Amino acid sequence: MKEVRNVVAALLVLFPAVMGEAAAQEPAAYLLEPLLPGDAVVLTVWREPDFSGVFRVDPRGIIVLPRLGRIDVSGRTPRDLEEQILRELSVGLNHTSIEVGFTHRISIQGAVREPGMYDVEPTLTVADALARAGGTTPEGDPEKVQLTRDEEALPVTLTERSVMASARIRSGDQLYVPERSWLARNPGTVAAVVSGVLSVFLILVR
Repeated sequence: MKEVRNVVAALLVLFPAVMGEAAAQEPAAYLLEPLLPGDAVVLTVWREPDFSGVFRVDPRGIIVLPRLGRIDVSGRTPRDLEEQILRELSVGLNHTSIEVGFTHRISIQGAVREPGMYDVEPTLTVADALARAGGTTPEGDPEKVQLTRDEEALPVTLTERSVMASARIRSGDQLYVPERSWLARNPGTVAAVVSGVLSVFLILVR
């Protein structure tokens, strides 16, 4: 009986480690999604500044990388391209310190503090991306954020319970924060007007 308990205890110790190792071997979701125009490869080659830099996919789906030249990445995934870069750049180099990263190009417009185009890490959430733009302005309505993805408009509510707000950003996403209505932005004025009207009404009644 004691031996059985020891085996069970050993399995309980090993199981999380094995599962953690398996999870670590699984590629991130964005590595399996097709590259799109506007995406960029962030290449860092140790002691090789001519090979390092940020290289963007053009509207035709072409990217030009040092030594590798023009590459058509239409329909290809970041993981596939990363493997090619590591394989081909390693040939002839005296070291293997090559880091390959990726960014997505997204648009954030409307009632945010710093609207514009952004290069963001593909692991960011929708809420993180809006924070990168400085967050919503006092006039912005975080309850009615609009996300356009693959030409489809998706509503986003920036609350802790919102599923879309915690969803990972995708290449080409367009975020738009509308302004709140005039009534919502001026509650003090509305209250004063209502109070004034009510006072006049009471005076007339009396």
